Amino acid sequence: TNTADTDQEVPFVVTVPLDAFISYFSLEINGVVYQGRVVEKSVAEQIFEDAKNQNKTAGIVGSGDREPKTQTFAVGTNVGAGLSASFT
Repeated sequence: TNTADTDQEVPFVVTVPLDAFISYFSLEINGVVYQGRVVEKSVAEQIFEDAKNQNKTAGIVGSGDREPKTQTFAVGTNVGAGLSASFT
């Protein structure tokens, strides 16, 4: 929950086994579920930045640093003022 008077970008990190992958991503904002979609990295980054610039709540998943037996995915979410968000 973003209790601030302005939008806030919230980082969220998920570590999964090296041979696993994320096949589904959704973001629930104030009871409404938005299903993620896979697009090219540059397209995803532009969509995310456009949403942030319009003060919309949005999320983006990207690969993080790899460890020997795991991989890390970083989720960036822009949460609007006074809104709640949860990841699935």
